[in-house]
Amino acid sequence: MLRNANDIGALIRSARQAKGMSQAALAQRAGVRQTWISQVENGKPTAALGLVLQTLNALGVILQGRTAEQMGQAGLGAGSDDVDLDALIDSYRMPRREEHA
Repeated sequence: MLRNANDIGALIRSARQAKGMSQAALAQRAGVRQTWISQVENGKPTAALGLVLQTLNALGVILQGRTAEQMGQAGLGAGSDDVDLDALIDSYRMPRREEHA
């Protein structure tokens, strides 16, 4: 779940890194400055919502909103098509280790 500016920043950083993009390349694509991307990725709480959405769009990230009640009623979990954004973000935060055969 996205609960605060830090979560949104982590999502943007994870999506950008997964695409192999630099902050400068994302900034150019989104029409913002590289310093703004850096600030948002670090949890800037006063970031303009329009620019955040513009940046997510530049990354191809689609947000689907649900209330807590809807999530409970939908029985989200195993077998659901929904993505656990917390787990996705955490997977990009953890250093990847190569498996040795």
